[in-house]
Amino acid sequence: MKTNFVLPQTLDFLANFGIDSSFILKRELPSFENAINLVVADVSQSGREHELVLEAANAWQAMKKAAHAESISLIIVSAFRSFSRQAEIVTHSIENTDDIESIFKLSAPPGYSEHHSGKAIDIGTMGCKPLSQEFAQTTAYDWLMENAKEFGFRLTYPVNNKYGFQFEPWHWFYIGKPVIRKITISDVNHLQALGIQTFTETFSDSNSKDDLENYFSEKFNLTQLTRELTNPNSAFYFVELDGQSVGYLKTNTKSAQTDNTLMDALEIERIYILKEFQGRKLGKLLFHKALEITQQANLKRIWLGVWEHNVQAIGFYQRQGFTKFAEHPFVVGDKVDNDWLMKLELTDKVSGRM
Repeated sequence: MKTNFVLPQTLDFLANFGIDSSFILKRELPSFENAINLVVADVSQSGREHELVLEAANAWQAMKKAAHAESISLIIVSAFRSFSRQAEIVTHSIENTDDIESIFKLSAPPGYSEHHSGKAIDIGTMGCKPLSQEFAQTTAYDWLMENAKEFGFRLTYPVNNKYGFQFEPWHWFYIGKPVIRKITISDVNHLQALGIQTFTETFSDSNSKDDLENYFSEKFNLTQLTRELTNPNSAFYFVELDGQSVGYLKTNTKSAQTDNTLMDALEIERIYILKEFQGRKLGKLLFHKALEITQQANLKRIWLGVWEHNVQAIGFYQRQGFTKFAEHPFVVGDKVDNDWLMKLELTDKVSGRM
């Protein structure tokens, strides 16, 4: 997890070599504790046992089996790695090079390796040198890019990753299956931060900094969010991966709706996903949550507003059966955009699709 200090044991380790630890904070490297309750996830042909936490081990076996069914071979090269083992690896690198900076673009300092968590695996395939860039050219890598997310794995270190590590096409981390959790008043500060971040990632290119700040001061101040969280006609939900909130949904009914054009309706006011986690069908998951809420409340329709230039979102909702029925302005600071209002009339067909 991300912290604003360097782990004491890591400080001691780096100090032994006279290495400045400030790069850890500058690169915002997350720290990890050694996992406990490990199980054997797989055994190599040489007899080496690779350990993971149970959930990650089960997911690995399911993914490996699915790949095999498509004639794709997946092999664990490395799994759980303790602090002491990571220290041995880094020490060996330090003793064999004068380029200290390059070491920590290739390896995490002990205490900051995802392998400590028992959820990270380095994957190889038959006919490819382990832990090499060549893996990115294999059918196994292509298969993982297309399918790993379905088993809860993500590629942590893509090209130009935010942590400053080299591209590691072989390194995958288990973040688990998404969980939807209703947001409570105790989550208000986190909701504020997530709301501001996701809106900024989505609309910073089309709005000035001043307009965004004015919008946030109006819509995302703690008083306003507290009012909305305590409104019985509004509801917020986080979508979480590995305990981290990566997106959220806001729905409104009755007087809480931002436009009272439709009766017996639920409004989806917001569905936002952090940019890093887009492409994992999390927005669709939240959309189906909204459908579920609508049906449980015996409402007849669901509606939302979407920016007229957001072609991707409009296309998604049209595929779900939404049609445009009106337009209304959407104000961000001094800028006024135009939103399409789109609705879906609930039918037995919709119920069956869920």
